Amino acid sequence: MLFRSSRPRHLHLDFETFSKVDLGDVGAYRYAFDPSTEILCAAMAFDDDEPLDWWHGMPQGTTHRLNPYWDALENPKVLIYAHNAMFEMAICQALLWKTWGIKCPELRRFRCTMSLARRAGLPAKLEKLAEVLGDIPQKDKRGSTLLRKFAVMQSAKKPTKKNPDGVPARRIMPSDDPEAFAQLVEYCRQDVRAEQGVLRKLSFFDEPINNANYSLDAVINARGVPVNLGALRNAQRLVEEETELVGGKFRELTGIAFTQRDELLRWVNRNGHTFDNLQAETVDTFLEQHEGDDKPDEVVQALRMKQSVAYVSIKKIRTMLDCAGPHDNRVRGMLNHHGTGPGRWTASLVQFQNMKRPTDRKSTRLNSSHLGISYAVFCLKKK
Repeated sequence: MLFRSSRPRHLHLDFETFSKVDLGDVGAYRYAFDPSTEILCAAMAFDDDEPLDWWHGMPQGTTHRLNPYWDALENPKVLIYAHNAMFEMAICQALLWKTWGIKCPELRRFRCTMSLARRAGLPAKLEKLAEVLGDIPQKDKRGSTLLRKFAVMQSAKKPTKKNPDGVPARRIMPSDDPEAFAQLVEYCRQDVRAEQGVLRKLSFFDEPINNANYSLDAVINARGVPVNLGALRNAQRLVEEETELVGGKFRELTGIAFTQRDELLRWVNRNGHTFDNLQAETVDTFLEQHEGDDKPDEVVQALRMKQSVAYVSIKKIRTMLDCAGPHDNRVRGMLNHHGTGPGRWTASLVQFQNMKRPTDRKSTRLNSSHLGISYAVFCLKKK
């Protein structure tokens, strides 16, 4: 039975999750759809009510108190608020049915308090935002420690005298430390309280035109961009082969690897040139000044080789492979709604708004239908 109300209500929602993949590296959608990802706990609240929680291993007989919230998730009249709501959308799409047997709500029902903060010209992160706004529940500072414990795999430890066998990578389960896990659940509830406070403070920016734009952004991000995974793997192989070849020549010339930035800076300064740093802008300016040299000296040769394998555009190939959904060939979640003060979108992950483009008409025109080997070959030719 659907949740009934005389008016649409706000449902605040927050998830804490576990996964073997890194959220920062692959983005919300690739993270959510990874087979290892699961919901650890969730906190939900209507309007300004006190949040209720669901947690991993919760006895089945105690979940009936959450029925109104689950009904609300299926009620098209209830708006769903979250901070950085793209994450909650992705988790709902990937795991809501698997975890609770509930269909994912329509994306147009989601609202994002981070988007409101950006609209107001305030910090996007909930912790900083709560501090700036003041007079609202503050984000629990223990959260990062608790998440490092339960939300990610614990790194393997090398053998020591005390432990000659070492320790393999492992996951800490909620049952391994119930007290600490209870703190994580409370942290999740506190996030919802902070989010409720943000909405109260920034309700002026919770306006139809901003929400309509955000809904469009949500649909675009969820649809994603198709990439050719087979071609990308071949492209990455080409890049790795070229990098290995250039790296060998670089070492022959300088005696060091091009990844050894400090040693390279000293080598450059010992060989007739004065550099304060080896930042991209510094190197680009220097090489432009020596572009027409018929017989470049060793420093020019070395920096040209280093530059040839340092293009950001080439690194996009690896990023596309890492961020493509495990269930299809689409990269999702690349747009940040109201990412800058004037209100325009900014990019994340692959950053398709900043793709290297051909400079002559004979070059292949790149589009989402064949991003992959053609893009890699083009980037390598540009070297």
